[in-house]
Amino acid sequence: MKKWKFLVVAMVLGLTGWSQSPTFNADVEKTEQRIREWAGKNGYELMISFKNAKAGAIVVEPAKDYTIFYVYDMLPRTSTNFRASLLNPDSTLRKKYSAKTYKQIVGSIQSAQTQMLQFSTKKTMDMGLKQAPVKLDASPNANIYVYHRPKR
Repeated sequence: MKKWKFLVVAMVLGLTGWSQSPTFNADVEKTEQRIREWAGKNGYELMISFKNAKAGAIVVEPAKDYTIFYVYDMLPRTSTNFRASLLNPDSTLRKKYSAKTYKQIVGSIQSAQTQMLQFSTKKTMDMGLKQAPVKLDASPNANIYVYHRPKR
């Protein structure tokens, strides 16, 4: 009986340890506001956002700058891996056209931390494409905000 109680308590404590911080949603709203202010000052427009997502996809166009913000819950002992890569069956192209965030945190409001990824597309894209699909990956789950502007 003692083992049973111990297992139940351990599971409850384990699950609460993996859940979101209690102030995370409020912190995300503040972070979103700061991101919008930064984007406006730098001439970016919101293209799309994904809430609490593990993955997403966008279509990029020639001659544009893209900035992607990953806002995630700062939990202890959680490693992060955020990246964007060309959605293409050819692995060499996928590897050539991929980017990932630096492990540097660009912003933090209490429990919400932010990492940023930036890339640009050429005036003429390879293979003569007018658009190209890009896959976004997030680990752990994050709110993903994609901004774009004409290339400077």
